[in-house]
Amino acid sequence: MSSFINHNRTQANVRLQWGDPARGNHNPELLRAPIERFENDSTAKLAMDLVATRDIEPGEEIFLDYSDEVRTTDEGANMATASS
Repeated sequence: MSSFINHNRTQANVRLQWGDPARGNHNPELLRAPIERFENDSTAKLAMDLVATRDIEPGEEIFLDYSDEVRTTDEGANMATASS
């Protein structure tokens, strides 16, 4: 799916957000876990959702602002608990 999404800072029509833990495919506690936690765990669950920021017409190109901002683990953990 990600191969169909292009970067455009000014025309972005989708954004990323951490998945809803209630669906069972995202565990926000893992955002604070040490990297060693993932070495032998093929079931670790971190999920992101692609969310439209406006109505998208059929056939319209999907743009995401990849941004050059780098988020720290703490900021990522805050994103996991923030509501959209």
